[in-house]
Amino acid sequence: MPVKFRKEEHPKKFPHLSTIPKHLIMKHKKVFKQKTINTYISNNYSSKNNLHYRTAGIRYWIIFLNNGFQSKSLSNKFVSFVDNCPSKEIMSTLNSNLFWWYYSTNFDMFNLKDYIIFSFRYNIQNDNRLSKLADILEKYLNKNKKFLITNSKTRGTVESYVFLKKKSKPIIDEIDTVLAEHYGFTEDELDFIINYDIKYRMGKELENGEDE
Repeated sequence: MPVKFRKEEHPKKFPHLSTIPKHLIMKHKKVFKQKTINTYISNNYSSKNNLHYRTAGIRYWIIFLNNGFQSKSLSNKFVSFVDNCPSKEIMSTLNSNLFWWYYSTNFDMFNLKDYIIFSFRYNIQNDNRLSKLADILEKYLNKNKKFLITNSKTRGTVESYVFLKKKSKPIIDEIDTVLAEHYGFTEDELDFIINYDIKYRMGKELENGEDE
């Protein structure tokens, strides 16, 4: 899939955000020194330090949770992290506009494979602000989810939840503001990331404040 920069948003205006080959996030010395999330994965299951995600049906919003989806799906997956890497901080980071920008400009926006997630450059530990924002975000994601029943020819009646993540956009923007400090973004770069694809991601809610 080609990179989706519009003319006025061309990365030359933001040298720190130049798009480069897949699986690398930005042409930025500080970012290159970051480890990948894969570094912090634990082979030992931990009920208190997990990250839950779905590998299909992505579209414009990717959902990461610490406490699971409360419904069964073939695309539901989870991973545990080492003790010195709080999963809440990673949950915040992966729910960010920054991760969406990285994903949507490098991958197909339909599938979310493990190598896509865990090759993301990340070296943030013990920033309690991200953990607190993760708790707030998960609370609002669960508050704004809708119960959905679908009928499958192969699996019969399937019950699941649809998360209206765009209702949590202000919280997600706060996460990006914290991440900007760690990644060394300028104010212009942060503004670019927060508003990337906003017209398509927010839809009518951007125009009138209503989710239809």
